[in-house]
Amino acid sequence: MAMLMEDVVEDKGYPKDGGYLNVWRLCFFLGIFAYLYVIALPNRVLKKQNEEIIKLLKDKECNREE
Repeated sequence: MAMLMEDVVEDKGYPKDGGYLNVWRLCFFLGIFAYLYVIALPNRVLKKQNEEIIKLLKDKECNREE
């Protein structure tokens, strides 16, 4: 389960190796509390995609006005 949580963290856009936290150890030793923490982490990939969509929509709106 701890290794699966590492994959979840990586899918959410956090670095798997080093960087943010050592998820495997955290999940292995803290169990359900660490799993809940990983689930609650914000999704960086989705946030970046939303920001790009908003930027494109604003650019398109500005082009329409011109």
